[in-house]
Amino acid sequence: RRSELSIGGCIVEAACEGAEHALAICANARCEAEIWTCEADDSRCASELACLESCSGNCDDHIQCATECFSHVSELDRAAFALGKCVTERCVLKPFTATLANGTHHTPARPTAELALAAAVELSASEPLPDCPSVVLQLANSVRGFAPQATWISLSLEIDPYSSIGTAWLDKARIALDEQSAIDGYRYYLTGGDVAGHDMVNKVFELFPLILGIIIVVVFLLMAVAYRSIVVPFRAVFTIFLTLILVYGIGVLTYEHHLLEWTHFHAWINPVGNSLTWLVPALVAPVATGLSLDYDVFLLTRIFEYRHAGFRTEDSIMCGLSQTGGVITAAGIIMFFAFFGLSLSSNASLNQLSFFLCLAVVSDTFIIRTILVPACMMLLREANWYPSRPATLDYPGQDQSE
Repeated sequence: RRSELSIGGCIVEAACEGAEHALAICANARCEAEIWTCEADDSRCASELACLESCSGNCDDHIQCATECFSHVSELDRAAFALGKCVTERCVLKPFTATLANGTHHTPARPTAELALAAAVELSASEPLPDCPSVVLQLANSVRGFAPQATWISLSLEIDPYSSIGTAWLDKARIALDEQSAIDGYRYYLTGGDVAGHDMVNKVFELFPLILGIIIVVVFLLMAVAYRSIVVPFRAVFTIFLTLILVYGIGVLTYEHHLLEWTHFHAWINPVGNSLTWLVPALVAPVATGLSLDYDVFLLTRIFEYRHAGFRTEDSIMCGLSQTGGVITAAGIIMFFAFFGLSLSSNASLNQLSFFLCLAVVSDTFIIRTILVPACMMLLREANWYPSRPATLDYPGQDQSE
């Protein structure tokens, strides 16, 4: 039955206090020229319609008040008379038309909601038949001065709004509202449910590449200035990315492809199927980058000091690694146990975060900083310090062929 109602019919059926809006929207559809003329005469005509705002009471009283406002307008100046006559004749039906034609002002003692509903149904015969939810939203831009500037509607879904199905519905609903907005010019907003959380997650991952890019640029500039080289920062960024690739790759294999499910350790088993908690990828990248850079700077500073003391690059690498290797390993083990404590929690998000951070510490401590970084620097030799050229002293044991 709702599909047979017009704009006015939807409002009257939903709430009797919207009866004056039904008449206003009917006027907007059938008396557009008279409305513009009345609005242009704001010194009298528009102000004389203010009585609509004072209508209150029960359903019948509300409709009667709104009807009397339009009937009253017909007794005023020419612009108001033309608008009142048009609205009364085309929206309030025959009983009021007859009384106005006789030059008298009269309304039935208690007009009912059926009268306004009948006017709405009559209007539906020549107007498109909207569905009620769309109709109520259209109130925001109905007749200026009559209808409210915004409308709020509550929806009850048959699905869990916090589930993957609910977020998929939210995305589709927004696409539909954007398409409708492009057609009718209204602005539509969704709130409640998982809207705030869904928007937050989308915003985090929208900014994630930018934040990661800023971190890498800052790391590059700091390393370039500190070690007076353009090769060192490129090598540092390369090894940082290797750590992230290794961590994210094994993490996805573990929690999305169940790589370690055979261990039966609850922290390495995904209780929600094959998806990662959204916070983990966003949080791990900056933390793992900080850990990698910390160990890298600790090792590289010793190598840099030996090289600028006059030692060959190869000797500087071996001396620096021998002095810092034990400290880096001990620090990595401490951080591993600190992060591993999170895996004892029953919270799946903390378990995943613990696994990613432990993996970052282990891979960086035992593979990247102690094996890969020295190996890369050994291959690059003096190119590590380009464009600077540190002096090399002659000392016993130095390879004279160099």
